[in-house]
Amino acid sequence: MTALRNSVSRLAFAGSVCAFATDARRGLVVAAGLCLLQTGAVFAQVIPLEASPPPPGGEPSLTEQILDPDQTPLLRSQGPRSLLPPPANTPAALPDGSLAPELTPPDGFDSTPDVFFPSGERVVVPPVKESRSLADRPGEEGTGIEVARLSSVADEGIGLIGPLDGGLSPMLWAGSRRLTIEDGLAALTPPPPSAAVNSLFRRLLVSRGDLPQGASGGRSILGLRLAALYAAGFGLDVDQLVSLVPAGDLAAQSAAPAARAALSLEMPDKACSYLTRLPTEGGADDPYARFALELSALCQSRAGLEVAALLSVDLVREYGVGDNAFVALATRAAGGPSLDVPNDEIFTSLHLALAREAGVPLADDIVERAEPALLVTLANDRGLPWTARLAAAEGAAARGLFAPRDLGEIYRQASVAGASDANPRASAFAVSLDAPDQVTRLAAIASAFAETPVAAWPATLPAFAGSLRAIAPSMAQADHAVFMTEALALLGDAARADGWIGIVATSAPNEIARLEALVRIATPAQSSFVLPWNPDVALRSMEVRLEAEDLEAEWLTAFELQALASLGVPVPQIVWAQFDDEDLPGVRLDEPSLRALRVAAQERRAGEAALATLTSLSSLESDGALSQLGPWDLTPGSLAAIITALARSGLEEDARRIAVEALIVRAHGEG
Repeated sequence: MTALRNSVSRLAFAGSVCAFATDARRGLVVAAGLCLLQTGAVFAQVIPLEASPPPPGGEPSLTEQILDPDQTPLLRSQGPRSLLPPPANTPAALPDGSLAPELTPPDGFDSTPDVFFPSGERVVVPPVKESRSLADRPGEEGTGIEVARLSSVADEGIGLIGPLDGGLSPMLWAGSRRLTIEDGLAALTPPPPSAAVNSLFRRLLVSRGDLPQGASGGRSILGLRLAALYAAGFGLDVDQLVSLVPAGDLAAQSAAPAARAALSLEMPDKACSYLTRLPTEGGADDPYARFALELSALCQSRAGLEVAALLSVDLVREYGVGDNAFVALATRAAGGPSLDVPNDEIFTSLHLALAREAGVPLADDIVERAEPALLVTLANDRGLPWTARLAAAEGAAARGLFAPRDLGEIYRQASVAGASDANPRASAFAVSLDAPDQVTRLAAIASAFAETPVAAWPATLPAFAGSLRAIAPSMAQADHAVFMTEALALLGDAARADGWIGIVATSAPNEIARLEALVRIATPAQSSFVLPWNPDVALRSMEVRLEAEDLEAEWLTAFELQALASLGVPVPQIVWAQFDDEDLPGVRLDEPSLRALRVAAQERRAGEAALATLTSLSSLESDGALSQLGPWDLTPGSLAAIITALARSGLEEDARRIAVEALIVRAHGEG
């Protein structure tokens, strides 16, 4: 009790002060009262946190260091004030309903303070009446009956797109167990920067469809979808999905990503409106309570409540639930001293909103530290240099956040501003718009992509789709025939890619076998230039390619043949004797991931196949950093497991796109 009083009393500023707190053994730190013997008494309540504050005699609180009582808006106000309202069943209330002595206000003041912000979500659970047990209860050991809570009847299958809009089937989860879906969605992390994988990720989470009912772990499917979408950067989709939910039905699990999405879209007032759905109590280990406290600091600053905001910041700092960048930016936003903002922390949407509120300019290297949801906003930020804006735009495109037209528009704007030289793709885009002939356009585009990492091709090439499709195959362009075949296959235009095979046959005959396999994988249609598939001829071709005993050639050949077999192309059984997946370079998926892919393929469950693919790829590690490896880094067998699961469950187009990306990156020795 003494420690709590000491912690709360340090929140006070100049003048006679009285401080109150509840018993820590009751599990809450509810309020800190500040009584000023000047123009009036003030009660300032903060969100409760379940943790022990620093010991007395430590570093002076931020409030003590910076507050000037002659400049505070609270001092000029009259009557009690509250940052957040107390819980309805606060432990400070005595059995007769009166306040405990520690929280009794001075004479002459109303015991119910005015509230700056409305209360958050609070679920009241009715008491459970005792019942007699006449036999073993279902679910107990030995009964053979499994018991779990039924899932909510709320419509958690809402979405933004249907099958006609590019979405997945409404029967996506047919036959799946709800617990399996909950576990899979909870395990999702942002996918690697692969256009094909991110397209599948987004469409899985924003598609409309019925979700299975049954045993549930008590998690909101909608909340899990929103959290995964926001973490991957799809803030606009989160905002649009939340708009379909009645405000009264929005739980904290959905309100938190909704508020973050609003901040990333630079709508801070909308983000503040979600405070009504966030919790008013919780321990320091509760992510929703921590976020509610941090968001309150921003909203209080925007409302002109500087003292309230500084008190929130001080509580965040003392309990160690916020990062240094938040403390520095929130202090500036509340009119406090100009603390240094660290440049080595992840820059979040809350940081961006606080920086805007405080008028702090963004660092030139901000794109390197920004979370994915900020990439689109930063790409359109005219205050950043063009190198940063172009990097943000291409990063957004790699994660499926930018449409090809949007990326092309950024390239065009850079050209108009005279900054196209800052990026080879932007320079080539300017030439593609102005060059009078196809030869010049193709030469500029091919030269730019020769300087571009092949793993970035799937994200950036679509901006050039119009120019590339307009270039007809001709011997005058023979030097670029291989590039055109690969580029058009990546764009999903296998018919035009097929047309360039005839040019490759004369300009680069050693590339024919690889490009024929690429076109076969890119489309199920019969090719005009590629010979019909003959397993015996394919086997002889493979033997010729492996004569040089080149490990890279062996790896690529294994990629091609196993991908073709996964898509239903007959491959001789003797081929598998040529490849041992454990001896080939690459990352092999762990056994649980492979098992989940096999089950999804056998049961032909599209939702589970997509979820197993995404969870297996999003958990790959590269030097300890998540989501840096792509499908091209897998062993051929692991990639084949993904392609098989997707193709057999009705997601063949996604399987082909992922395989084409992997094959092109591997062919250029990257990954």
